[in-house]
Amino acid sequence: MIPVAAGVAALAVTGCAPAEPVACPLIAYMSTLEIVVDVPAAEDVLICHDDLCAPSREASDAGVTVFPAVVDGDVWTFTGQFPQDMTIEVYDAASELLTSTAVDPDWRRTGGTEECGGPTEASVTVRV
Repeated sequence: MIPVAAGVAALAVTGCAPAEPVACPLIAYMSTLEIVVDVPAAEDVLICHDDLCAPSREASDAGVTVFPAVVDGDVWTFTGQFPQDMTIEVYDAASELLTSTAVDPDWRRTGGTEECGGPTEASVTVRV
């Protein structure tokens, strides 16, 4: 009886062996955030986290690396690395705050793999 028990134990142990490790590239994927700005007189849009905003004319570490937006009508498209929680601030030409809206984008992976991640994209709408 002992040899059978030992065989079952060996089978159970080998059946739980971990899969081959996955080698992920050491790169920081860029994400794309499309912001539909339904705010009359909008002239500037900032992405803020913990009271720091980017892109900004002032140097700051907002916990976010964002390149200036590509603007097409009411759609502002930002590329970069974004914080988990953020606020979108919209300003007019006189730098007056028109609206400040907390957003929770629904990020969708657009490349890479499930194991290693990849670039993502999301879209949000900001209104007054």
